[in-house]
Amino acid sequence: MSVVLDIAHSVVRAGGRRLVLINGHGGNTGVCHAAAAAAGSRWDVAVAHLDYWDVADRSPADGTPVPGHAGAFETSMMLAVRPELVAPRSPRDAPQLGPADLHSADVWRRIDGYTDQPDRADAAWGDEWLTEISTALARRLVDLAGEM
Repeated sequence: MSVVLDIAHSVVRAGGRRLVLINGHGGNTGVCHAAAAAAGSRWDVAVAHLDYWDVADRSPADGTPVPGHAGAFETSMMLAVRPELVAPRSPRDAPQLGPADLHSADVWRRIDGYTDQPDRADAAWGDEWLTEISTALARRLVDLAGEM
């Protein structure tokens, strides 16, 4: 949060009056939201925060977690742009934590770095998602420019 606030303050000191924080990591949603609220209340700046995966008009029909962590959604997009960076993973059942998020070193060791089934990833599906997300994100930024 300190880094995001330092950047926001630098924007304000340089004369910026509008700032959009685009989050690319599920674990940073709360931090980005809090930083946007803090910057907007501390300085003369309008701050919007959005998560890139929320701008698309649809979610996977098969229930694939979005964004997940290195699962089918993210792995599909990586297959579309940099397949050489994707290492095969054996399928396994992701832990079901219920309506609460549980954070511990043991949980991360058990899930082996991914939260759902990366073996279900598909490059064509990833390409569709990247196109849809980038188009929707561009539209949202234009809308925000008129709203802020």
